Amino acid sequence: MIRLGYLWAQWRHGKADKDPTFRVAPSIQILRDVGKLPREAKVLDLGARNSIEPDLLRAAGWRVTAVDLCPRAWGIRYADMHRLPFADGAFDVVFASHVLEHAHTPDLAFKEVCRVLRPGGLLWAAWPRGFSPNAHDRVDYGSAAAFVARLPRASWALWEENQPTESRVLVRVA
Repeated sequence: MIRLGYLWAQWRHGKADKDPTFRVAPSIQILRDVGKLPREAKVLDLGARNSIEPDLLRAAGWRVTAVDLCPRAWGIRYADMHRLPFADGAFDVVFASHVLEHAHTPDLAFKEVCRVLRPGGLLWAAWPRGFSPNAHDRVDYGSAAAFVARLPRASWALWEENQPTESRVLVRVA
């Protein structure tokens, strides 16, 4: 039922086929420069939607596993962020650009994201701000500091940016 409700909300908001290139390119630069993410790092692209985002991450030289609740392209696996089908510590980075605000149980999604990260791994997260929660965009996490404070494992921001309509953060998770 949750999946059907999400599909309907995504269709109503016209988000199914958006091109995230304008967000991903600067994120890659921050992962390289600030996160010191080496080539061949294992990246979980959470909420990939279509192949654009994982293709850009792969072009950066990283090994990418892309997942989405409603995959829309070949090579993107079905997975629910509340129950990720991966071993503990399987990834060096979780890339979650405009996906965690869709969580129906944010604390469970955060726990899963931290679980699949190796100790000392990185979480790249971006989310919209200043909206009224609805069936599609459920949670406004506010500032980067407020977002990091919700993570279940000791974490600290390596880089953050708060704009009126969006926040972004690169977090090291202990």
